[in-house]
Order: sequence, then C-alpha cells, then structure tokens
Amino acid sequence: MIDCDLNFPTMPCPTPYNGSIVKAAGFLIEKRPKGWKEELGKLKAMETAANNPNKLNRDWPIRFRHISPGVVLPQQVIVSFIVSMIEV
Repeated sequence: MIDCDLNFPTMPCPTPYNGSIVKAAGFLIEKRPKGWKEELGKLKAMETAANNPNKLNRDWPIRFRHISPGVVLPQQVIVSFIVSMIEV
C-alpha cells in the first residue's frame, strides 16, 4: 500500500479566512467518514498566517479533498513560503 498526497488545483476565494480548523475537525469527529482519523491528523491551524499583513487583502485559495465516497472536504490553504515568513 502506498499513501500518496497529490497537489490538486485550487480556486481563489475572497472570503477572509481566520485560520481555524474547528469546523472541519468538528465535521470529521461528528460524521466519522471513512479515513476521518487520517484527515484529522492532516489539518493544520493557520491563525498566525491568517493575521499576516501580507495576506489581508488577497484571496485564500481553496482546495477540495475527496476523502471518502460522497465526502468532499473544502479547505482554505496558504502558500508555504508565507507560513515560513511568519514563523521566522
């Protein structure tokens, strides 16, 4: 068995993102779709990134992950170089 994560295209979204994973984690814990524990471990809180002045007036890209039959989890993502700028 090989576990492989692919980078899928993202869609721009002008809705401000607060960086919270509470709703996504709550959905996974409540509904428990196939593979939910794995997906829960991949969630990363981005509160610090959301407050970065470089991202305040820009779009947050959204990716859609098909985690199990009939379950698609949309997630707003941040480009990794911005996260590394924040953590410095």
